[in-house]
Amino acid sequence: MTPKTPSVTVSNLGQVDLEKAPPLRNFRAWLKFRWVPVVLTIIALITMGTTISGHSKAMSPIDEWVYLDYLQKVPTQIMVHRGEIMTQEALGYLACDGQALQGRISYLKCDGAYDRMQFPYTGISSADSYTPLYFIPTSLIGYAAHFVTGIDIVASWRWADSLWLVAGLLMFLALLRLFKVPNLVQFAMGMLIIGSPFSYWTYSYVSTDAPALLMGGMLLYFAIKYLRGEMRAWPTLVASVAAVALKFPFVMGVMLVSLLFVVEWIIRARDAAGAQRRVWRTMFQRKNLVLPMWGVINIAAATLFAFVWLRLVTLLAVSTEVAAQGINYRFTIFEAMRLIVSFGPTSLLHKLSTPDAGGFDAIPVPALAAAPLGWILIAGILSAFWGLTRKSENRALTISIAIATVTFGIILAAVIRLTQGFYFQLGSRYVAILSIGLLLMVALQIRNKWATWIIIGYGGCLALSMPVASYIVTSLEWAHG
Repeated sequence: MTPKTPSVTVSNLGQVDLEKAPPLRNFRAWLKFRWVPVVLTIIALITMGTTISGHSKAMSPIDEWVYLDYLQKVPTQIMVHRGEIMTQEALGYLACDGQALQGRISYLKCDGAYDRMQFPYTGISSADSYTPLYFIPTSLIGYAAHFVTGIDIVASWRWADSLWLVAGLLMFLALLRLFKVPNLVQFAMGMLIIGSPFSYWTYSYVSTDAPALLMGGMLLYFAIKYLRGEMRAWPTLVASVAAVALKFPFVMGVMLVSLLFVVEWIIRARDAAGAQRRVWRTMFQRKNLVLPMWGVINIAAATLFAFVWLRLVTLLAVSTEVAAQGINYRFTIFEAMRLIVSFGPTSLLHKLSTPDAGGFDAIPVPALAAAPLGWILIAGILSAFWGLTRKSENRALTISIAIATVTFGIILAAVIRLTQGFYFQLGSRYVAILSIGLLLMVALQIRNKWATWIIIGYGGCLALSMPVASYIVTSLEWAHG
């Protein structure tokens, strides 16, 4: 069902009046009009390609060796089963190449005959809970690139993983065009994404976080189109299930659009009640319950899918043995405060520390160099929230993103603790799906070209640092296997 009237808080009026795009057959005119996605795609592919080529054979410490095992098995068995032993090739990656920033594990010999009991998780795959939705396209594209070009299969899979960045960028640009954000601002936001530390660890290695930007943009795009009366609700429902099918923490993106529907429902009822102030009566009129109903359906469908999938994983288990990850981080009041205060704004600042605490203290850039990215995200949401009035455009969107930024981290922590029986310290990458909303807020606040060019310059410097960091740090003793 589609709302009968367009949203009053998610306006289809933008910052500038852009003309309709020329037809693709007039390529020169089309390119002049749509240069942003073309240029950003080229920059993203070059940046990630040069970064990947600069990597040593050492793998990302974020379980890349486990994901390589899954990618190997896709052509023959589609998915990894619970209790499944990892292949000798995957064990060899860890034994022979080690992990970036950590090096090789001293007691593992690179001799081709591996005793799985000596390996982390006792050689049992810890990726059994993942659906093959991310792994199938990444694996097949990687194999195709390997056979066509002859490059190393691991590098091929990493290159295939970087295509998720391109997909995420294009989806985000489509979202920005809904608000008629100027081309130069679109380009600035894209450069921030490409140059972010999150992109370094997610798109130049194999990572299951790769679809985060694509799904974050897709969920918001479908939700806003629905609120404007330009689309039915079912695409948002399908995207909600797909997001959780790719990775369970992506449920935060589903929670965001569901919250958006509820906030919009309340605002519409308040505006419709007018001077009579019969807000509650207006809210619970049958015709006005469509929005909260779809919010509940999205969450329920995503949760139901996750439950059914995990049940299926248990039924298809090939062994009673499971990967013992030994994770049990104590959840304290200080951890709760961290999740409330800084979890959302650091969503694109996912970086790993190095032994060099006094200099190159983080990869791909020192922590101080990455800090302004967090400041930009904070400034965007604070500016939007503080500037809200009864007549502001995008009220529901701004309120929903502000609430999500502050509360969703601790909600996810509570869910993990209740469902898994343990808690592990959540890195900022787990909230990357919400970064699209924060960047949207930044884009909607920019009013002058000086700010735009400063952001472009900063994003460009971050992007340039990635291949440089890849070549330099892998030559350091502590940075490679």
